[in-house]
Amino acid sequence: MRKALTISKYLTLNTLSILRAGKAKIALIFLGALIISLYLFVVSLTILNPYVWQNARKSVALPGLNKENVIETLAVFQTLTFIAIAMLPRRDITVSEQAEYEVLLTMPVTMQEYMLGRSLHLITQSVLVQSVFLVPGAFYVAAFSSGNTVKVLLFPLVLVLWITFSEAFEGLISYVKVATQREKEIRLFALLYLLTAGAEYLFTRKTPIPLKAPALLAVQPLVHCFTIKEPSSLVLLETMLLGIFVLALMALQYLVSSYIYPEKVKPFSARTLTIRLGIRLLDLGFYSERPEVSILKVSLLRPLLGIQGLILFAGLIVSYVAGIVVKKLFPLLDPYSLITFAVIFILMVIIIELQLSIQEDLSPIWLYRVSMPNLKPLARVAVAKISLYTLVSFLAGGLFLFSVTGDSVSLFLPLFSLPSIVLNAVFTLGSVALVMTRRRIVRFSSRGFYLVEDMLALITLAISMSLSSLSVALFQMVFSYPSQLILLSAVSLPISLIIYFIGADIIGDMLTTRDVAS
Repeated sequence: MRKALTISKYLTLNTLSILRAGKAKIALIFLGALIISLYLFVVSLTILNPYVWQNARKSVALPGLNKENVIETLAVFQTLTFIAIAMLPRRDITVSEQAEYEVLLTMPVTMQEYMLGRSLHLITQSVLVQSVFLVPGAFYVAAFSSGNTVKVLLFPLVLVLWITFSEAFEGLISYVKVATQREKEIRLFALLYLLTAGAEYLFTRKTPIPLKAPALLAVQPLVHCFTIKEPSSLVLLETMLLGIFVLALMALQYLVSSYIYPEKVKPFSARTLTIRLGIRLLDLGFYSERPEVSILKVSLLRPLLGIQGLILFAGLIVSYVAGIVVKKLFPLLDPYSLITFAVIFILMVIIIELQLSIQEDLSPIWLYRVSMPNLKPLARVAVAKISLYTLVSFLAGGLFLFSVTGDSVSLFLPLFSLPSIVLNAVFTLGSVALVMTRRRIVRFSSRGFYLVEDMLALITLAISMSLSSLSVALFQMVFSYPSQLILLSAVSLPISLIIYFIGADIIGDMLTTRDVAS
C-alpha cells in the first residue's frame, strides 16, 4: 500500500509540471485555502443564521424538479456511461506521460501496486479538478435543504465518494477487459444487458431497474443532500454504505490487476495514432502535388472520415434524444438555461481534444516550411478544423432545443453563433502556436515539446466558454423574433469569413517567421 501511495503521489505531482516544485506547492496551498475558506463561510452561515437559507431556497427553486426523477436520471446516465465503456474497444492500459511508460514500469513494484497507485492518482486528479464545485455545491445544499448544517458538512465527503465511485467502477471495467482480453464477450454482455433493460421498459413503461441499479447507491446520498424531507441520519447511512461499496470496488481492482502484465501498458501516443488512423470510411489518397491539398486531407478530412467523425455524429444524435428525455421527465424546466450548460459542457470536451489535435497537426512544422512558400494554408485549415468542431457543439445545442420546444428556429443557433465560433478558433490556434514557438525544445521528445500547458488550456477554455455563453444569450434575446434572427444569421456568415481569413493569415505569418525556441 505504501508503494501504491508513493506512485500516486508522484503521478499527481507530475500533472503540475508547468510549475516548479515550490510554486506548485504554493499554488495548491493558495487554491486549497481559498476553496476551504469559502466553504467554511457557507458552513458558518448555516450555523449562525439558518433562516437566510429559507429565503434563498425560494429564489433558487426550480419548478418541475422532482428528486425521484433526478435520482433516476443521474443513475441511468451514469449506468449508460459504464455500458459505453464496456462496449468500447480496449486491449491495453494507456498512460499519457512518457516518463510513466519508460521509467515507472522499470521500478521494483508489482503490477498490483502500480495499478492501485495509478487508480488512486486518477481519483485524486478527478477530485482536484472537481473541487471547484465544492463551494457552489455547498451553497446550493444549504439553500435547497433550508440551512441543514449536517448535510452541508457531509456534502464534501459525499462528493469525493461519488467521484471515487465513478472512477473506480470505470477503472474496474477497463481492467477486466485488459486482464481477460475478451472484448467481444464483454461487449456482447453489455449489449444483452442493455436489451434486457429495454425489454423491461417496454413491458412496464417505467425506468428499467438494470439501468438505474448500478449507480443508485452512489447517486442517492448526493441528491438527498439537496432535499429537506430526507433526514441527515439517512444521508449519513447512505454515505457509509457508499464508502463500503467504494472500498469493495478498489479491492476488486487490486485483485483483477494481478492478471495484467506490463506489456499491456502502452503510451498515449501509440493509442492516439491508432484512433486517428485506424478507421476510415473512405480512402482519400492523402498525397497531392499541392502541399495545401495534402494538409487539408490529412488534418481536416482524415479525422472527419474516421472514428472522430462517428463520435461527432453520435453526439448529435445523443443531444436530440437528450432533449426528448428532458421534455418528458422535466416538462417545466427552462430549456434555454439547459442549452447554455449543454453547449459549454460539449465545448469543454471538444476544446481539450482540439488543442491536442492541432498541436499534432503543427508538429512537423519544419516540413511545411521547406515545401511551402508560406504557412497561411496550414493556418486556414487549422482554423477551419477548430471552427467546424466547435460548430458541432452549437449544432448539438440547437438540436437539443429543437427536440424540447419543437421550434425549427432553434436550428439557426450554429449559424447565428458563427462569428464567435470563428473568433474562438483564431484565438485557440494563436495561443497554441504561440506556446509552441516559445517553449524550449524538450530533450528526448520526438516532437520537441509536450502537451499544451494546463494554464494555457484553462485560459483558452475560459475565453471559449465566455464567447459561447454570450452567443447563446444573444440568441435567446432574439429567439422570439424569427425575422430578425434569420437576418442576423445571414449577416453572420460574411462577418465570419472576414474574421476567418484575416485571423488565419495573421497566424500563418506568425508561424512562418517564428520557430521553436532553443
